Amino acid sequence: MKANARAFFVALCLTASLAACGSAPAPGGPEYLDSSSGPGGFYSLLTYRDGTGSLLCYDCETMECTYLAGETDPREENSPAFLPSVVGDAWLLAGSRHLYVLKPPVPAQLLDDEYKARGPGWLMRMEPDGTARKTLPLPEGAGLVYQSSAVLEGEKLLLVLCQQEENGAQAWYLAEADFDAGTLRHRLDLEEGTTAHLYGACARGTILGLRKAGEDQRLCLYDLEKNALEPLSFGGEDAPWCLDGRGGAVYCPEGEAVYRYDVATGQREATAARLPDGWAQARFEEVVDGHLFLVRGKPGGRGIRPHCPPPCHRRGVPSRP
Repeated sequence: MKANARAFFVALCLTASLAACGSAPAPGGPEYLDSSSGPGGFYSLLTYRDGTGSLLCYDCETMECTYLAGETDPREENSPAFLPSVVGDAWLLAGSRHLYVLKPPVPAQLLDDEYKARGPGWLMRMEPDGTARKTLPLPEGAGLVYQSSAVLEGEKLLLVLCQQEENGAQAWYLAEADFDAGTLRHRLDLEEGTTAHLYGACARGTILGLRKAGEDQRLCLYDLEKNALEPLSFGGEDAPWCLDGRGGAVYCPEGEAVYRYDVATGQREATAARLPDGWAQARFEEVVDGHLFLVRGKPGGRGIRPHCPPPCHRRGVPSRP
């Protein structure tokens, strides 16, 4: 019990210290979408055996759960709570203006006849109440990274897609979905043999994690203005760094100090946070609503994980393995 209490106390100390030095992307800049929690509440999916689904919304204050737009019959096709397919999974991303649904494709040969029509993949944008929907089909052979995030550049959605070639090879690329124009195009093709995950955004663009077979993952900035990748060097690559995807910053330790690297400006500076005795080797786990959480292991035991806020406020981001 003392260990768990100590972990919680350390988390609180670091959150208080980091909150003052953290900064969100400038208004109007790229918006990182990694959660189904938005201004309208926390969204969720209810799935049915016929491969369709219904959209639910939890009020973040009362935690009352209702079908989207208060629908009483959410399985009607004209209902704003209705989803035509969740075959092969589907997930939600909530932005400041719209709600998005990402549905990966499932090859027809893997499905029974009754589900084949629900196999293709697509991207959907809608108002927070489920109305004014626009859908873009995924290209033939293109797949989504499971439970992937996205970045909004104005009204355009940027996300990573993987194209399966006929010879079995995979071609990964950053795609641009323009729902107003009805187009889904290649924005940036990645080097052959490179896999990618979208991890955040800053004022200059999106933050990607790139990896080649047999190599460590490396962080890169995709500069929107230059339409080019820029490797990130924040001076703590060998330390247990942690990325704040929404704030566009990397946190890493140096001795007992905690440093913050601003991806947009390239500036690295010490924060007011200090690591208590015995926490120098702690893993920087994630940043949640501007709060840095650590995990410390005990010999022969499991890691100690500080308390985290409820899902309505959760903003998980990757950390170095």
